[in-house]
Amino acid sequence: MTKTNLWIPLSLVWLALLAGPARADEGTAPLSSSSAAPAESATLHRVTLLIENDKFAGTDKFYTNGFKLSYQRDDVGPISTFFSDLISLIPPFRARPLAWGLVLGQDIYTPADTEETRLIPNDRPYGAWFYAGLTLTRGNRPRQGEARPPILFEDRIELLFGAIGEAAQGEEIQNNWHRIINVSLSEGWDNQIKSEVGAQLYLQRKWLIDLWQGEGLLPGADFQPNLGGAIGTVFTHLSVGGTFRFGWNLGDAFGPPQRIASAGLAGLSPPPDHVRFYIFGRLHGRIVLHNAFIEGGVFRSPVRKPSINGVVERHHIDYERFVADFEVGAVLEWRWLQIGLTSVTRTREFDEQPDSFTFGAIHVQLTF
Repeated sequence: MTKTNLWIPLSLVWLALLAGPARADEGTAPLSSSSAAPAESATLHRVTLLIENDKFAGTDKFYTNGFKLSYQRDDVGPISTFFSDLISLIPPFRARPLAWGLVLGQDIYTPADTEETRLIPNDRPYGAWFYAGLTLTRGNRPRQGEARPPILFEDRIELLFGAIGEAAQGEEIQNNWHRIINVSLSEGWDNQIKSEVGAQLYLQRKWLIDLWQGEGLLPGADFQPNLGGAIGTVFTHLSVGGTFRFGWNLGDAFGPPQRIASAGLAGLSPPPDHVRFYIFGRLHGRIVLHNAFIEGGVFRSPVRKPSINGVVERHHIDYERFVADFEVGAVLEWRWLQIGLTSVTRTREFDEQPDSFTFGAIHVQLTF
């Protein structure tokens, strides 16, 4: 890791100490103030690794790889409590903090032709985004002994800081991995977007609506609509979507995790005593206002390099205003371990892109 981005995870350590730990009810009022909250159970912790890669779908282009490592716990400290209480001053957003966490990740993007060394003006540029940040999950999940609301909801808030361009180490990560698995290298990284500091805020509200309850050997189903958005120097968009789940022992746990480029960290719930298995389908749409990996960064001019047209020029592509993800997958969970597999088909992200593309995702989650 270079000096340019070494500060990113280190600068978040002191914020993490203030975000937690503390008692989950410290400084917060329960959703129903008419009854005293009983003692909370032991602190829950969760580690999630989410990997997205086009090789899972047999391709190597566009959004080519992403990973996101997160750690969460369900006790909260002064910063989490302060921001949650501040948001709760707006009546529709009244909720209590459920979990806080840390995230670390990287996304990598390439054009379709990764053997060309010259700039390809009508294809997306090379680029990467390396980041670290804090996440806060709020909601109306009842405390032990409280009545369950008819519809549960969660608010996911994620604040990230990092770097795009050469400082994000996309070339090193991708090509060193290609050497390990003995596949061809991407040759055009000299044409990647310029390095910039990145700041990103993700917001999402998600509801859990039971369609029918499953008992014993009978499966159940639920629907999880969501609204949200992103604002920052890397991505800016508005989003809407929904997830349909069908399976066994669904319970009150939200899931599965959202895609990497969203505020997708659910609140923590105790691991199931019995096997939880479900299949799911998800549709997620975005109205795009800014995408640094198509337009370039906001602080520096676009890259100009010798192109395949024989002249020095920049990329000439226009992003699509509406982008949708269609997902299908399956999740298996038992005790402390959850594993999920997902296939994602994404519509065109820029006008010159010939068609939609598909990538795969896998996540592994440990709760203890």
